[in-house]
Amino acid sequence: YLLYPNPYPKDKHLKMRFQGHASLPSLLQACGHKLTVRASWRTYLEEFRLACRRAGELGIRPDLVSKGPYELSDLHDPLTLFERKYAKAGVPVYELVLDSER
Repeated sequence: YLLYPNPYPKDKHLKMRFQGHASLPSLLQACGHKLTVRASWRTYLEEFRLACRRAGELGIRPDLVSKGPYELSDLHDPLTLFERKYAKAGVPVYELVLDSER
């Protein structure tokens, strides 16, 4: 899991986000067969999905296929305090799953 990373929303901070950082290939190599990313900002997950697809085109974990991002409409069992807070406030939570094609 990669749960609620700081999105650094300004364009000039792209390299500080996981999907724009030089550590992304290492993260993808280390994630095993599945990586689940959750965020309250859908755009962050869309960028992450695109960066992972591009990494796959470059030969870095081309076996990972994305599902989502999609909104988690039912958070009865939150994984984190952030999720509990967001659920109480009615803030949407999104999930992106990268899964090995095996």
